[in-house]
Amino acid sequence: MDTTWNIGAVARRAGLSAHVLRVWERRYRAVRPVRTDGNQRLYAEEDVERLRLMARLCQGGHRIGSIARLPVAELRALAVGTPGKVGSVGADGGIGGLLARCRAAVEEADGPCLARVLESARVFVPPSRLLPEVVLPLMRWIGERWKAGSIRILHEHVATVVVRALLDRIASEFPLSDSAPCVVLATPPGEWHELGCLA
Repeated sequence: MDTTWNIGAVARRAGLSAHVLRVWERRYRAVRPVRTDGNQRLYAEEDVERLRLMARLCQGGHRIGSIARLPVAELRALAVGTPGKVGSVGADGGIGGLLARCRAAVEEADGPCLARVLESARVFVPPSRLLPEVVLPLMRWIGERWKAGSIRILHEHVATVVVRALLDRIASEFPLSDSAPCVVLATPPGEWHELGCLA
């Protein structure tokens, strides 16, 4: 069965308020959730992606009325083609280009830039790929560069703060049910790098 989300979870994941989500749904028909027998809205993963793209595009200056009914492929293309707004995550080499921009930000110790690149990436890369294909390879690269002496501990600390905040935001978007199993993760004694566990 496909994963579905209630309105609160979808609003958090898309970076919207529940009120705005309802307005976009009612007035603009931006998404069409299914309804349970109790009349509760349930949204599919595709709805989350649509809403996230539209939220980013609106932040970049687009009007919701002009983009609400566009297909997801057109929303993605519009996001890629909006210079200086959503960011061109997919425009210059996909995951490879994204990693290159992350590495450049780390080399400059530019935490805000790294945060913007990773946040923009969330529009195009689902969490199931963002972590294993972007975040973890980036942190491995940082470790290798630090060991080789080509970057300093400052660079690693800047990246760790940004990535930790990203992981916290991603985790907060996935509400746990009361029946979810309890899992305990820990690092070995003396190990201060917990990003692998968090990921």
